[in-house]
Amino acid sequence: MSNQPLAPAGRVIGLSRAVLEITGALPAKDASGPKAADSPFFLIVGAGISYPQVPLAKDIERLCRQKIAQTSPDWMPPDEGSSFDRYATCMQAAYPNAEQRRAFLHGLMRSARLSAANLRLAHLLGASRLTNLVFTPNFDEMLSQALRFLGYPVIVCDHPGMAGRLDPRRDEIQVVHVHGTHWFYDLRNLPQELKKAAEPTPWMPLSLPELLKAILHHRSPLVVGYSGWEADVLMTSLRERLQHGLGSNLYWFCHRRSDLDALPGWLKGHADVRFVMADLAAPAPGAGAEPVEQALAAKHVFEKLIVALDLPAPELSQNPLGFLENHLMRHLDPADGDDDAPADPFLISSALARVRRAVEREREEEERQEERVRRAGALLDEAIGAVQRSDYETALAAAHKVDLTALAPNRRSEMEDALEQVYLGKGVLAPEMGLAACDLRLALAEVALAGLPNDLAWRTSKAKAMHGRGYCLGSLGRHEEALPAYETIIADLREAEDAPLQDRVARALVGKGAALGKLGRQEDALAAVELLLGRFENSDAPAIQESVAVALRNKVTTLGKLGRHEALLATVDLLLGRFENSDAPAIQEAVAVALRNKGVALTKLSRPEDALAAVELLLGRFENSDAQALQEHVAAALLGRGIILGELGRHEDALAAYEVLLGRFENSAAQPIQEQVAGALLNKGVILGELGRHEEALAAYEVLLSRFGGSDAPTIQEAVAKARGNKDIALRQLERG
Repeated sequence: MSNQPLAPAGRVIGLSRAVLEITGALPAKDASGPKAADSPFFLIVGAGISYPQVPLAKDIERLCRQKIAQTSPDWMPPDEGSSFDRYATCMQAAYPNAEQRRAFLHGLMRSARLSAANLRLAHLLGASRLTNLVFTPNFDEMLSQALRFLGYPVIVCDHPGMAGRLDPRRDEIQVVHVHGTHWFYDLRNLPQELKKAAEPTPWMPLSLPELLKAILHHRSPLVVGYSGWEADVLMTSLRERLQHGLGSNLYWFCHRRSDLDALPGWLKGHADVRFVMADLAAPAPGAGAEPVEQALAAKHVFEKLIVALDLPAPELSQNPLGFLENHLMRHLDPADGDDDAPADPFLISSALARVRRAVEREREEEERQEERVRRAGALLDEAIGAVQRSDYETALAAAHKVDLTALAPNRRSEMEDALEQVYLGKGVLAPEMGLAACDLRLALAEVALAGLPNDLAWRTSKAKAMHGRGYCLGSLGRHEEALPAYETIIADLREAEDAPLQDRVARALVGKGAALGKLGRQEDALAAVELLLGRFENSDAPAIQESVAVALRNKVTTLGKLGRHEALLATVDLLLGRFENSDAPAIQEAVAVALRNKGVALTKLSRPEDALAAVELLLGRFENSDAQALQEHVAAALLGRGIILGELGRHEDALAAYEVLLGRFENSAAQPIQEQVAGALLNKGVILGELGRHEEALAAYEVLLSRFGGSDAPTIQEAVAKARGNKDIALRQLERG
């Protein structure tokens, strides 16, 4: 169990509340001009805003290990210590010289495409409402590139010697790379380099630590996509400032609860700090489950702020031609120059005039079309604009008004893209809204395919929309209705040979099997899996292989429910033989589920030693994973280890297994992990009672009842009931002395 204090519940808030508090603290918008320089906030943004276009530290560590394996096959850095320590060790081993490290990072970042989070942040900054100042430890220049891409000027500081030039009172956007950029070999990347960057520099007029100290005196940070390393200049400055309190709250946006748990105690324990998590998603009706924790992506944070501030779409998306004209012509002065040096030697103004004439002719042609065609286009523009503002509800309402048969053919793909963004943006959290978006996509695909029945893009879009329909219905607990959606895909694409369509068939077979399982039709669920394996088991396509692994996982689970343990073990061996070393998250989870079920099956077959070996294999592979889904299986494996050791009579070893589980997961908020914690506390008490250590057993039961006495989860309620009975027995044993 961690010694770091937990943040009080009142200071862990949802995204919606955080955005309301932040926007409420901003200066009022008036006619006097931009207010960003008067903001009580500034931004600290980390690697999370550039992922996946720029790899995270764990991915860079993996690349460095590959490099080490090529150059020094007889030695590999140990896989232990903190993630940052492993990163630094591997980086220095793979690239021992500073210029080598710079060249490596430069190769990863120079050609990276702009991430959605950086584009959303650039839009937010360009509106001059939230703030004018950004500090980042990122080596990539994606944010400044995104700002210039959208037409917003930016001042960039990428060296401590430039700190004295920055002025937070200016309205211009200013971005500070506290550790440098990938362009120069003096970037700060290793522990000793980061520590040095955090130290004041006497020979500079104003060092980075002094600049941060001055800014923190008047402003508080909004922290997005940054995990924090205590010795760097950002965390060092924050820690010093928090000793004196802040004028405005500090808002730290956490990707998951585990990221909050990893933060230092001095930060979690401070009264001026708010930790922001994703708003909880409601469970499926009738499921009896608690709200589900969702990951909080940086893109969603910025989108929520954009909607709350009611910002217009960027000029580039509202008026592309006008944007291009203004962007180019502001650099030209036709009246300047002479015959030998014309101001516009490439005749850019003439080229733009030709483009404008072509657009005007197209506009005149559109105006001759019927009124319903113009209205369809206008409503689509309204929907697209709402999507660009992340206002998905307005986008869907406008899209529903579009006459699909009147929509110009060249704009149908735009509507499909907009509706797909609505589904991806809201479908997981709001299945009813996702279902409406998918139904509209299906209607649009039918219109498009009426004229192009064999068009691959539209056939793929239709299958994706139908799969989304099945997924949303399943999320709403309507599995009988979800089943025909998957069956339609399978029937329509039975003869398809194109890779995108085969991928959709494989996914549909997985969905069908899952829906049948939810309906209690286990034999039919197995048949769906066998159909998938018969068609796709030998496919080399990564996406299809992921579906194969998930299907095998579902088969293992179904065989367990049917009590067919020998068949289950054979299926687990098949899955492990093919996918045990895969790094794909979905496949890793499938492997974890398979190993977990293998342990249960071997226990039921009275093979405890083999069951223990399966549990140890799961722990050896996934115990150090940060993925929430895998952590749940690790917790279950630790509980299983204790149960098996207890059945083998190895009571002290069983107690040790339960202590490992409690030490790591006792404070987890995830319900599946809470169930394992409750089981560990109950079993711990039982074993202590059998050993005659009734006072310790009583203490275990007291912790269980105190922590989980009010839980509504059936599994936990069962453990609580048993603990109450066992507690009475322990008390009687103590009375007898």
